[in-house]
Amino acid sequence: MDFQDKRFRNYHKSGSKSCPDCGSRSINNTFHIRVASSDEAIADRECFTCGFKWRDIYLIVDILPLDNEGGIDGI
Repeated sequence: MDFQDKRFRNYHKSGSKSCPDCGSRSINNTFHIRVASSDEAIADRECFTCGFKWRDIYLIVDILPLDNEGGIDGI
């Protein structure tokens, strides 16, 4: 997926912290991740400056067990 290559590159370079369309950092950062399939999760995002909307897609590749303090077990 190229997501209009320039937009994707800009979004990725910002650490997913700015709008891929206008570059504003005024985006919804408190979003809900939903499970879309057995190996994929999604989160809908929106820019409050220009109104651009997009969907982040996360591929679930592994799990890490947590210890009793909430840290990653064994690390």
